[in-house]
Amino acid sequence: MNEPDNLEFVIDFNPDFQEQTIQAGELRLIKSFLPEILKEIAIQAESNKE
Repeated sequence: MNEPDNLEFVIDFNPDFQEQTIQAGELRLIKSFLPEILKEIAIQAESNKE
């Protein structure tokens, strides 16, 4: 009997798998922009103090 490997099994039987993959991609994207975002927040905070 030919059994699918674990990954195929997960993709076939777990509809949330695709959603989790998308979320992981979004997290990587956010992490890549985080330094810029934090810098911008710091600039805004400084200008609000003045």
